[in-house]
Amino acid sequence: MTVVLCVACSLYGYIATPDGGVEWLSAIEAGGEDYACRSLFDVVDALIMASSTYEQILGFGDWPYGLSLAG
Repeated sequence: MTVVLCVACSLYGYIATPDGGVEWLSAIEAGGEDYACRSLFDVVDALIMASSTYEQILGFGDWPYGLSLAG
C-alpha cells in the first residue's frame, strides 16, 4: 500500500485561518489550475480526512474531483 499526503497550505504553513476559514483557497482556484488534484484523485482508492474538514467540504456544494463524499 502507498500513502500519499496532499495538503493545501499557505507559504507560512497554515491550512486554515485562525477561525477555521479557507477562503484564501478561492483565489488559487480562480486561476483554473487544480495543482494535480484531479489526476491524484483519479488514481486513489480512499480519501481520509478529519470530520471537521469533511463537514466543511459538504458545505461547498459539488465535489469537483469526481469522488463520492458518502460518509
